[in-house]
Formats: sequence, structure tokens, C-alpha cells
Amino acid sequence: MPSSHSDGPPGNGSGGGTVSRIVQDLIGEQLRVMYDDLKDEPVPDHLLNLLKQLGKPQPDED
Repeated sequence: MPSSHSDGPPGNGSGGGTVSRIVQDLIGEQLRVMYDDLKDEPVPDHLLNLLKQLGKPQPDED
């Protein structure tokens, strides 16, 4: 059954329809507005500690 969604060309039948460039641009702009303030927030200490741990070499476990 064809979709009534008409923002772009129909999908290829595999369930992964397409979205027009206009819709993609609108979504991108909304995400930029939503997350703009987030980029200025400090990284929480627990995440910084996790990054430090991930950067440490792991001992060989043989």
C-alpha cells in the first residue's frame, strides 16, 4: 500500500523511504537550534574520567 507521505520520491519498498532535501534542511536547522546551547556546556566530570580511563593502555590479559 503506498504511503500518503509526499515530501519526496517514494521509497524502494524496503521500508526506508526518502526525505526531501527541504525536510532534511528543516530538521537540521531545528537540531542546530536545539543543541546550540549544549555545545557551550562543560563536560561532566564523570565523562571526563571515563575518557581518561579509555585513553589508558590496557594490560595484556592472557
